[in-house]
Amino acid sequence: MAWGEHRFVGGFFEAFAAELFYLGVPMAAFLAALFGGSRAFERTNSKLVGWGVGLLIFFAIGSIRLFAEDIPGVGWRIKAMEAAHEQAEEMN
Repeated sequence: MAWGEHRFVGGFFEAFAAELFYLGVPMAAFLAALFGGSRAFERTNSKLVGWGVGLLIFFAIGSIRLFAEDIPGVGWRIKAMEAAHEQAEEMN
């Protein structure tokens, strides 16, 4: 993604950050929610509390990606990846 850019090093790190926000944040949110929800269930022995904590963690970490779209150089790359993903889905 950054190979043809004038500032290769800066473009590389912007592309790397965009990939982390696009793919890494949802995976991290899922794993943290799974861990936090199971820990809450172990401590309280209540499934409702475990699910509540898990969902709260998931949405809290997942919302980081919304703020990432405002980062200069990273936001347009995330939007481009989303558009490419939507276009690929339409072709199938």
